[in-house]
Amino acid sequence: MEEAHLPLAAQNNEANHDDNDNEEEEEHFRQVCRSYQQYATFHQTIQQGVNQRVRQLLAKAQLQEGGRKSSGPTMASIMPPSMMPDRVESRRQNAAFCEATVRNQFFLDSVLRYSGVMTSQEVLKEMQQNKNHRIIEWATEDQMSKVDSVLKSVARDWSAEGSDERRVVYDRMLIALDKYLPLDRREEMITDDGPPRISVPGSGLGRLAWEIHSRGYTVQGSDFSLPMLLASDFILNGCAIPENCNVSHDKEGTSANRWRQFKISPWLAETKNVTTFDNRIRTVTVPDVDPSSIQNVAGRFEVAPEFTMLAGEFLSLYSSFLPQNQVHHDVLDNNHPHQHPPVQKFHGIACSYFLDTAPSLPEYLITIYHMLVDGGLLLHFGPLMYHWSGHGALLPRDLVRASKNCIADTNSRYHKRNAVDFTWSEVRHMIVNTGFEMMEEEMNIPALYTANHDSMMKVLYNSVFLVLLFRMSNLPLFRMLLVDSRWRRSSQCWRANFFRCIRRFCHKINFTMIVWTIITHKFHVIECSFFPDTASSPPEQLLTIYHMLVDGGLLLHFGPLMYRWSGQGALLPRDLDRASENCIADTNSRYHKRNAVDFTWSEVRHMIVNTGFEMMEEEMNIPALYTANHDSMMKVLYNSVFLVVKKKC
Repeated sequence: MEEAHLPLAAQNNEANHDDNDNEEEEEHFRQVCRSYQQYATFHQTIQQGVNQRVRQLLAKAQLQEGGRKSSGPTMASIMPPSMMPDRVESRRQNAAFCEATVRNQFFLDSVLRYSGVMTSQEVLKEMQQNKNHRIIEWATEDQMSKVDSVLKSVARDWSAEGSDERRVVYDRMLIALDKYLPLDRREEMITDDGPPRISVPGSGLGRLAWEIHSRGYTVQGSDFSLPMLLASDFILNGCAIPENCNVSHDKEGTSANRWRQFKISPWLAETKNVTTFDNRIRTVTVPDVDPSSIQNVAGRFEVAPEFTMLAGEFLSLYSSFLPQNQVHHDVLDNNHPHQHPPVQKFHGIACSYFLDTAPSLPEYLITIYHMLVDGGLLLHFGPLMYHWSGHGALLPRDLVRASKNCIADTNSRYHKRNAVDFTWSEVRHMIVNTGFEMMEEEMNIPALYTANHDSMMKVLYNSVFLVLLFRMSNLPLFRMLLVDSRWRRSSQCWRANFFRCIRRFCHKINFTMIVWTIITHKFHVIECSFFPDTASSPPEQLLTIYHMLVDGGLLLHFGPLMYRWSGQGALLPRDLDRASENCIADTNSRYHKRNAVDFTWSEVRHMIVNTGFEMMEEEMNIPALYTANHDSMMKVLYNSVFLVVKKKC
């Protein structure tokens, strides 16, 4: 692979890599590009599988009915028109879905084109020309999930809709930089000729690094994720429109602004906790600002501020700062390639959702320690998700192998990269003992990350914000602890709703007849708490509930739409060769297990009404927790629905 094809011109020492490393990197690059190229085909195939499963579900119900005329609701009568094959609503929805995949593919193709890689259309054309001479290598579900994450991250960092998420994190860091490392008082704190140097590890799509640089700091961003780096490189460098180029309006989102903009549907792949289909395909415009505008940052010092990006793993990129890897120019030994001449240290390091990505957090902290000048700042915001969690788990079946030599093997499956999950008190202890002074500490800050604001589920992180000073003892220590008790109230709201409705609608019912009754007797009340979305086939579940209730009986429902069987029926591109009607009808096949279909809330509501229930109460967007640890730094918040429906007589 030509060096020009490597994104961002990664600044780690390529000469130190052996042939195997280069081959692995080139193969990884090809896999990432392949996942970009196959995005639309991948998701259109999944949607095709959903349509086939619905047909199978209807055919199965028709076979069971045996042509008999039913006096109650049937599968066909309750199914939403948008899910019924050959209905106008279904064709319209499928067309809108395909248009959204093409919209996202256009953006991804623009990223590929800027990186000098073949786009999806160019790959398709090449395949048609060499039809009999090429075997298609399909991207995996894991690889495609990373592309879906890229689209969500683009929306978070570079759309107007993501401004609320960014404000919680970025504004705190920018204020701290201005307070503790101000540009107008730089002479009091540092002595070199350039602006303060700030490192932003785990910079992702680059918005935080861009915001810091736009204020006059020299910034160096870095990230390990190649899918993220490809998109970041394009956003930061490829969206500018040359001065001599005419600006036009088109459906892809180019506007009268002096930069290219795109409309993308970042939540297209989401099928769980969706209120309406339109929420899946809705668009955001990116980027919301001109990324190239930082070129006009006025130089305040003799040396203008710089903005660079590195591609690679954090410890590999910055190991040159460690004392054992540094020598002076006069003793530099060519026989020790890992030794480097002294490097310029940073005045600040801004870590946003980064420290918990460490496979070895102590190593990260020690490296950061050596990266900073005396008086340097470490800014941290985030929870403790621990991306490598579980990679060091020693299981009972491993005890036979658990000798000292085996445990020391960092390549073994149960000791990979020495991953350890530390509590926050342990992390705080390590930070203080590394040599940092706590300037500010703010706990329990509610924060979202790449959240879909229209979703029925949001992951809420009770995050920590720290401002740490490296070896400076003459500044005061500030600590701020925020306690938010509203989650205790919201987690109990569904119980109050349930018993309130029992009292209102069932005051004449003998409860001893409801709780334990013979199965042949029908029920007066069915209470479903976090239950309907456990169904592999929600229509079948509704029909069963309908026949379980007496006339006038109540169905009480509370919960989101998590769909425990989601993805069990996914038809992938690699399955297309097997996707005959006989194969699709095989419920034991891996891509048709139990006919799992994820319905939106509007579709579920349609089925409830058409089953023969009357809406008595409907309350949307009730914040609720499920088996949550109230002392945890992360909570999954379900925007749930509470229904009281009555079976029509």
